[in-house]
Amino acid sequence: MGEFCHFVDWARFVVGSPIKSVQAAALPNGTRYCQDNVSATLRFQDGSIANLLYLANGDKGVAKEYFEVFCEGAVARLEDFRALSLTRNGKTKRTQLNRDKGHRPQLELTLEAIRSGGTAPICFQELVEVTGATFAVQEAIAKDEIVTSPVEAPALTSQD
Repeated sequence: MGEFCHFVDWARFVVGSPIKSVQAAALPNGTRYCQDNVSATLRFQDGSIANLLYLANGDKGVAKEYFEVFCEGAVARLEDFRALSLTRNGKTKRTQLNRDKGHRPQLELTLEAIRSGGTAPICFQELVEVTGATFAVQEAIAKDEIVTSPVEAPALTSQD
C-alpha cells in the first residue's frame, strides 16, 4: 500500500472528483510476492471509474507505470512518464517527455505555501480522502473478498 496510495492519489487528481467507493482484490501471496498484485476499482461522485492494477509479477521489459484515460471519445496514454500519446478522431499525437513525476514542483509549492501562509497545493480533506480509499483497498484485500467500502473524508470545520 506504500506505493499503491500514489496511484489512488493520481486517479483522484486526474478525475477531479471525490472518491465514492472502492472495490479491491489481490492475488494470493506466494513466496516471492506479498500483496504486490492488486486490482482495485474506484468509483467517483461524478460517475467516473478508475481501474487500478498494481502488478509485480510481470516481465521487467514492460513499462513499470502505464496509465490510460478514456474520456469523451478520446484516449490518453502515459508510459513511464516518458511518452504521452493523445488519440481523438482516429488521429494520434505522440510526445516524448523528460521523466518527471512532479516531485520537485510539489515540494516547491508546499514550501511556498508554508512560507507565505498560502493555500496548500493539495487540500487536507483530499489527502484524508485518498488515505481512506487506500485503507479501504487494504481492508478489502485483508478480508480476501471483494468488498465495497464507502469512502468519505470527514467534514472539516474552520477550526481544522
